[in-house]
Order: sequence, then structure tokens, then C-alpha cells
Amino acid sequence: NPPRAYNLGDSGDADIVTLKNYLDAQYYGEIAIGTPPQKFTVVFDTGSSNLWVPSSKCYFSIACLLHPKYKSSRSSTYEKNGFCEVIAKLLVFDAGKSAAIHYGTGAIAGFFSNDAVTVGDLVVKDQEFIEATKEPGLTFVVAKFDGILGLGFQEISVGNAAPVWYNMLKQGLIKEPVFSFWLNRNADDEEGGELVFGGVDPKHFKGQHIYVPVTQKGYWQFDMGDVLIGGAPTGYCESGCSAIADSGTSLLAGPTVSKNLKGF
Repeated sequence: NPPRAYNLGDSGDADIVTLKNYLDAQYYGEIAIGTPPQKFTVVFDTGSSNLWVPSSKCYFSIACLLHPKYKSSRSSTYEKNGFCEVIAKLLVFDAGKSAAIHYGTGAIAGFFSNDAVTVGDLVVKDQEFIEATKEPGLTFVVAKFDGILGLGFQEISVGNAAPVWYNMLKQGLIKEPVFSFWLNRNADDEEGGELVFGGVDPKHFKGQHIYVPVTQKGYWQFDMGDVLIGGAPTGYCESGCSAIADSGTSLLAGPTVSKNLKGF
């Protein structure tokens, strides 16, 4: 049977998150954590699987001084995750199990907590996320966003935390196991883009989808046959290639090629 076509219909079963576009390099949107909601902007990143935001217990990182911080004491739905860490005790706060993530650029460290997470009109209950207490370097100092919401698979999630989109499905918040992006390339437009959980917005797509199998769960990984430049094949993938679709990366990236590409 052919794959099913997913569309955002009149029933309102899908959830739309508006995105902002900064220089066609950072696409980010608003979420909230806690009760009452504490607002943050995040990159919705298919290249990672954890949710993190700066913590009120982040005392020594410049990035934390320049962005909103999550305050667990102000949320009635907050739950501590795991046991206290020795480092946490030395800093005089009571924290959950520790966590650290290294990205292509930048890194964070902190501890896990649980709370309600609001994405668009959906409220995901008891979501495990990271309170970042260390954001070294300049990567997140200059970022327009506060944190990252991972949309990858649980197989690459630090601490084996269930990604937000897993819990959306588990809690019955969306009917279809689908999310879709529209990224506006015109950085001057007020609307930078759109992320739809549970469907596809027909305002931004018409036609037939082409389905590509995920070859390995973790990242959204697929087989790639070749790299074309100006429509001409390069022979780059003569022995086969794997690639990932990464909404948190602003460029096409690949390994350094040690041989001359055919015809170039």
C-alpha cells in the first residue's frame, strides 16, 4: 500500500507553532514550562533529542545572564528527577540526575527535572528536560534562542529521556505520528516559518510527498545516492552515503573530500 498522506484539516487535530527566522540561520519558536507557564524560545532540532533551557541555578555562565531562566520553585507541576548530585549539594541546591550534551558547536551541562511543557496549544505533562547550569563559550551567548527542543529519536537522547514528540503521541495530544516544517527563506517577513505537530499545513504544501525510509533510528537518517553541483553528478557517493535531516543546522555539511570530484 502507498504511504498515507497527512494533512492539516478542519478538525484542528494538529498543533501549529509559529517560528521566527534570524538571518536564514536560526529558526526558533516559543514554548513554556511549568504552571503558571514560564516562556522560552527554542530551536526545534531534529539533530538532537533532549529539551533544555537555562536554569535559575546557572550562576556562572554569561549565556544564562542574557536569557530567561527556569525557576522550579515557581511551578506547581515541577517534580525533582532522580537523586542529588555531590556537585549540586556543594552549590547548595537540590537537583536531579546530572546531564551533559555536546553539539556541533557549543555544549551545556546541568540536571534533569520534570514539568509540564506547553508547545503551541498542547500541554505535555511530566516532561523530562534538562535545567542547564553551565553554558560555556560564546555559542549560546550570541544565540537568539534560549534553549533547544530535540525532535530526534530516543536512541540518541542523553539520559534516555523521552523526547517531547514521543510524549505528545503517548498522551494522545496528536492523532497522527507526524511533524512538518515550513521554513520561510525571506528573513524580512514577519512570519519566519511554521512547525506543525500532527500533520502538514496545506497553505504551505500542495502535491504528493516523496517518502524516504529512515535507515537507522537515532537521527532522521537516510541513504543518499550522489551529490550534484549545477545538476551534474560529482561521484561523491560512489560507495554509498548516509545523511541526516537536521533542522538545527544552518548549512549543508559533510566530511572533507580527499580526492578530486569528477569534473570539478
